[in-house]
Amino acid sequence: MKTQSRSFLMRGLFFLAVACLIGLAGKIVSAQQINLYKEVMAKKDTIVWKPAPETLIPAPVCNVLQVCGGNPDKFIALAPVTENGQKVARGLFLTKDAKKNDVVMMLDQGLDVYFFTINPDGSLQKAAYHQAGATSWLLMANSLAQPTFAKDAKIWHDRVAQLGGAPAAAPAPAPAQ
Repeated sequence: MKTQSRSFLMRGLFFLAVACLIGLAGKIVSAQQINLYKEVMAKKDTIVWKPAPETLIPAPVCNVLQVCGGNPDKFIALAPVTENGQKVARGLFLTKDAKKNDVVMMLDQGLDVYFFTINPDGSLQKAAYHQAGATSWLLMANSLAQPTFAKDAKIWHDRVAQLGGAPAAAPAPAPAQ
C-alpha cells in the first residue's frame, strides 16, 4: 500500500513538472515573437518612405485586403535576393484602411506574389496571393501563408531595427601631436 501511494505521488509530481515546463516553454516562445507592426509604427516618422506608384499595389489586392487608402501609400524596398534559384523582391508599405487607420503591409514577389497585412499584435491579418501564370488574386488562408509571412516578417524586423535610429556618432578627433 505504501509503495502504491509513493508511486502515485511520484507520477503526480512528474506530470506537474511536465505541465510547468510546457507553460514555461510557451512563455519563452511568445517572448521571442516579433511585432513588426509595433516596430514600424514606432519608427514610421523616421523611416524614409517613398510614395508608392499607383500601379505597385494591384487593384484586386486593394479590394481583397481592404487597403490602399494612404493617398499616396508609402513604401520601402529591399534589394532583390536569390532564394532557391529564384529572384525575390520584398517591399514594406504603410497604407490606410477604409477607416483611415494605419496598415502595415508586406510584399513578397518571387515566382508567386504575396501581399500580407499585419495585425497590431504583429500576427498575420490577411494574405493576398497570385500564382505565377494565374489571372486572378486570391485571399489565401492564413495557415497556408504563415511560413512565408513569418520568414518575411523576420527579414523586415531585422531591417526596420536598422532604420530610423539615432544618427551615427561623429568620429573621435585625431589626437593632437
